[in-house]
Amino acid sequence: MFDWDRDYAELVGAERAEHAQAQHRAQQAAPQFMNRDWMQRLSSARLFMAALAVCLIAGLTFEKRAKLSGALPRISGPQAESLFAAQADSVVVDTLPAELVMYDAAQYQRFMQGLQGMTAPDLHAYLRATRTDLALAPAALTPFYRDALFMLEQHMRDIGVSVP
Repeated sequence: MFDWDRDYAELVGAERAEHAQAQHRAQQAAPQFMNRDWMQRLSSARLFMAALAVCLIAGLTFEKRAKLSGALPRISGPQAESLFAAQADSVVVDTLPAELVMYDAAQYQRFMQGLQGMTAPDLHAYLRATRTDLALAPAALTPFYRDALFMLEQHMRDIGVSVP
């Protein structure tokens, strides 16, 4: 049977001893953690995060530039550099051809810049696709396709590619 006077003192005494041992182990472990060079670990983590941020920004910049050029997936290396140089050197169009109905100056400029990097087979394929799209286009889109077809044919004539 449980004797309150004797057994309770043993029970509480055992718990106090376990608690004291746990505190002693925690006090011994704390100086080990504090002895480590936590400042060096923190600075190396900051260096890693800075390098990761630089890589992320460079990747996003490259992706944005590739999306803006529209030609990077097809062209790489020196060809891509010359394409970017040609786009940077192009002049802003002040007057639009009278045949254009829907395109404004900025749209005309972007469209013509996009055509600059295309080869003759690409231009012919684009011409066929544009003519097919024009034939199938709803009435609301027909003026846009006519403008695109006019600009495409004009560009092909300007660079000396035959227009079938």
